[in-house]
Amino acid sequence: MLADFNTAAEAYRNKDYAKAFEGFGKLAETGDPRAQTVIAMMYKYGESVEANPDTAFEWYLRAAAIGYAPAQFNVGVMYADGFGVATD
Repeated sequence: MLADFNTAAEAYRNKDYAKAFEGFGKLAETGDPRAQTVIAMMYKYGESVEANPDTAFEWYLRAAAIGYAPAQFNVGVMYADGFGVATD
């Protein structure tokens, strides 16, 4: 799994977002919180996919529920900013 993450990360660093999204997406679906967080970021910024703050929030939330601190931070930021979440 680490090799797959590193391969996807290398593609991302090389701005091959389609390849990165595919690699991270497979890992995210298996429950890897690091990959879920990257997928969330890619949805947030529209890298290889159309920007979608709602989907970004959902992926951050999945990783946060596992206890992944960077995702927990981003969930908090999105709540604070009212980005990708309902405001009241």
